[in-house]
Amino acid sequence: MTNINGTLYFTAQNAQGQPCLWKSNGTTESTVLIKAIEAKNLTLFKGSVYFSANENYTTGYEIWKTDGTPAGTVKVLNVPWQPLEDIFGYGISRAKIVLKATDNLLYFTANNDFLKFELWRTDGTSTGAFKLKDVELYFDRTILRVDADFISEGNTLYFSAVYGVFKTDGSLSGTTTLFPNQDPYKHVKLHTIINGTIYLSRWDEETDKKGYNVYKKDIALATVVPVARLFAENID
Repeated sequence: MTNINGTLYFTAQNAQGQPCLWKSNGTTESTVLIKAIEAKNLTLFKGSVYFSANENYTTGYEIWKTDGTPAGTVKVLNVPWQPLEDIFGYGISRAKIVLKATDNLLYFTANNDFLKFELWRTDGTSTGAFKLKDVELYFDRTILRVDADFISEGNTLYFSAVYGVFKTDGSLSGTTTLFPNQDPYKHVKLHTIINGTIYLSRWDEETDKKGYNVYKKDIALATVVPVARLFAENID
C-alpha cells in the first residue's frame, strides 16, 4: 500500500481472483478498482502515480502511470530487457523493475545485456528515456530483482552499484563515482544522508580480519572517514 497525497493506492484481488490496482480515501464508498493489473513500485512523479506492471503476464514488467481513473491508466514505455535465468538455471521472461523518483526525473532499472542491470532515466515519456553510463547494478537471482540502494535529494539520486556508490543528476556527464568498491563481489551498502554527509558500508580485508565496515563521506569533499570498524559478516 502506498499513500499518495492522502489517497491510498494498493494491489488486491477482485472477485475473480485477478490482481488489480485500487485506490481509497479510507471509506467503503471511496474504494474503487482502477484497473485489473498487478501494480508494483507505486511512485509519485510529476503529479501522477507511476508503477511497474506485467500486463497479462506476457509482456514482462513495463512502466505505467495513472491519474486514478481507468482511462488515465496507461503504459508509458517498454523497458529494455534480455532473457534471464533464476538461481536454479530456469529461464524467466523478465526481472522486476525498481523505480525511484527525484524532483525532475524518474529512474528505473533495466537489463539490455544478459544478467547485467543498469540504471536508466526518463522524464516521464518514452522519448526521454536513456541509459546512464555503463554502471552495473547488483542483481539477486534469488528474488529476481536488482539489489541496490537508492536515495533521492532534490534533483540528485545517490545509488549503490557493483563498483561503488554513485550520484547522478540524470545526465551522462553528471553521473560520477562518490565511493569506489574494493571488491565487486561484495555489496556496497548505501544507508542514509544526514546534513550533506553520506553514510555507507563496504567490505574490507585487512590481514586476518575481514568484513563490513561503516564509513561517512562529505558529499562536497573527497575525504572518506571510517566510522566503525565492525568486520561484520552482514550489515543492514
